[in-house]
Amino acid sequence: QYSILEPRATSRRSSSQTQHPQRRTMMMNKRKILKAFKARGLTPQAETLTYTLNFLSRECDTDEDATEICKDIVHAIKSRAIASSSNNDNNNKRSNKNIVTPRMLAAVVAELSKTEEDVINEAVQLLDAFHTKRLHYDAPNKQFSLLDGPVELHARDPLSKVEMYRQRYALIHQRVLRNELFRKGLRSSLSNGNVISLTPVESLVGRGGSSSSGGSSRRNFFLLGMIVQMDDFHYYLEDLTSSSIRMDLSEAVLLGEGYVTEGCIVLVEGYVMDGTLHVKSIGHPPSESRNDAVNVIGYQNTDLFDAVGSYADHEQLLEQEAQCGMDSMFVILSDVYLDRNDVMLKLKIMFDAYQHFDPLPIFVFMGNFSSVPFTYANGGVKKVMGYFEELGNLIREYPSLAKDARFIFVPGPKDPGNSTPVSPRPPIPSLFSASLRQKVSHATFTSNPCRIRFFSREIVLSRNDIIHKMKKHSLFSNEKNDLDGDRGKSYAHTIVDQGHLCPLPMNYNPIYWQHDQSLRLYPLPHTIIAGDNYRQYSMEKRNCQVVNPGSFAKDWSFVVYRPVGEELTQSGRSVDSGTQQKAVLDGTIEFSRID
Repeated sequence: QYSILEPRATSRRSSSQTQHPQRRTMMMNKRKILKAFKARGLTPQAETLTYTLNFLSRECDTDEDATEICKDIVHAIKSRAIASSSNNDNNNKRSNKNIVTPRMLAAVVAELSKTEEDVINEAVQLLDAFHTKRLHYDAPNKQFSLLDGPVELHARDPLSKVEMYRQRYALIHQRVLRNELFRKGLRSSLSNGNVISLTPVESLVGRGGSSSSGGSSRRNFFLLGMIVQMDDFHYYLEDLTSSSIRMDLSEAVLLGEGYVTEGCIVLVEGYVMDGTLHVKSIGHPPSESRNDAVNVIGYQNTDLFDAVGSYADHEQLLEQEAQCGMDSMFVILSDVYLDRNDVMLKLKIMFDAYQHFDPLPIFVFMGNFSSVPFTYANGGVKKVMGYFEELGNLIREYPSLAKDARFIFVPGPKDPGNSTPVSPRPPIPSLFSASLRQKVSHATFTSNPCRIRFFSREIVLSRNDIIHKMKKHSLFSNEKNDLDGDRGKSYAHTIVDQGHLCPLPMNYNPIYWQHDQSLRLYPLPHTIIAGDNYRQYSMEKRNCQVVNPGSFAKDWSFVVYRPVGEELTQSGRSVDSGTQQKAVLDGTIEFSRID
């Protein structure tokens, strides 16, 4: 069967075949082409028939080849016509979609003539934090829209901070109200089985209730709000009503997994007494899978990359990734200390192993890139420039990697580029990377965090030492908060449920108000690479894979990730051995190190 990704037969002909076209058995003519178009309800213009015949005569050796390619062309044009009609609300124009123009034919032929390498190159798209569009939810009208991100780094007025928190809350609130438990009526063992609903905070402010009341007369309320700390050092619950109520957490039981800190948006069950909300249970709001979110929001409002604006676009990318993406992989490292000789030696071992792969991996190097925090003092600029120059020299020793492999560099919290610990972080300035980029053809220095589109898949890359912060500031210190003693998985549960990479308050982890959308995780991406100075872990929740590649400089650990098929290998030891290669192909998870 003809495949549009196979090399064309014309490129394999011998010189004698090229010199004797009369040996070809082509029987295709305009009448057959017109019949193929008419069978799918299409009306080609006269020039379209001529161009189609010329193309088939030039590219096909046999009538069978021509017939199959003609079917592919007609099928692709019909698919475009259907997609265009579904996006067009004007019924009077729909009939024109069935007319095939030469321009439409040229676009389809160009698409079908792409090689596998062309398709893969177009499938990989990088989006930095400062150009990320913002999903906006209009709560009163219950409408979503996708807005262009702001150009300014700093907000012009304090209202931007208010809007940032309002949008965080609004996106979670609409998600919770659509959750199956809430649609059917959430029942609690503490509420005697009665159907309940969420109560606005403002309706509880000033409510009576006293300690002298009997326990049986206390009424439980369920609220959704953000935990904040006021000047009196007590915790309060706030919501979009702009009201707040003081909380007593002394009797609270944590439900579910993850960390609950100040700044988190939580579901709370409790009763009011003496103007205080006495919390009985508290937990993160239920998360939502990407598919469920996209079905409600719409492809056009979740298309951050301007590549998947409709269901038809999504289906086309799924077909392409099944044909071309199965062998593609990402090799992801964090804490790549370029100032250490042993790190450079391990990188050399890795490059030795991967230089002959086909296709070549996409290498993702996440900071920090030096064991010593960057400063401008004591020749810090020249030192870092020298580190990247040495890496460029190392990569240049492998011509295939230097010419064809992609390298993506994500800065760490102690790398140059931003003198303040504010997220998101800009890319490492070109001053430091100029020498490497001259030696490596496809080296990209991007922001932290950033996003990658691989065909239909969305991958978020983040590098932040935040796990220990979340543990330190958790309001519940019980160790059962950490799943199997793994703080990384507790963090993963937290960010998936919160829909945000860093739900901590500003004084613990400051954020540029105008660019908070770059840290949001709604709809959930397919994969989150959450680099942290912590051991390797991987966890899947709501079909979203959260992974920490570990610290390469500490134990030589890294991650091999195959987006198509969701195969993930956490690896290291003997990357050139048969055992390791089998582990990658089988999609297993292996914790090891390069010896």
